[in-house]
Amino acid sequence: MYSQSSLPADNENYLSFYNDRGAITIKGMVSQDPDVRDKATQLRLKASEIKPDSEWHEVQGTALLFVPRYPTYSYGDVLLVIGKLEKPPKFYNEVSGEVEFDYESYLAHEGIYATMLY
Repeated sequence: MYSQSSLPADNENYLSFYNDRGAITIKGMVSQDPDVRDKATQLRLKASEIKPDSEWHEVQGTALLFVPRYPTYSYGDVLLVIGKLEKPPKFYNEVSGEVEFDYESYLAHEGIYATMLY
């Protein structure tokens, strides 16, 4: 488990502040080689700016994007994406109700506090 000091600050300068707040526009760079899967590609987008309303603001943080396999993307690509940032979920056992997999903690180990289905 992460201590409070390892979590990003909860203000408008950090990407995770915008989780679960509706559609927004983000500018950022693909910060690692894309992870191409059977049906989708996972991209780590290091955000530089965000447009939650009518103006752009500088922002810090990385989001894990789930995008279609095509077109293809590369490390270093600068992207403009529109979508809903979400807090990574926890997956529960349907019978016991216990957490089977804590995706939020898993991604936090890699400095990712937001996901987006693009």
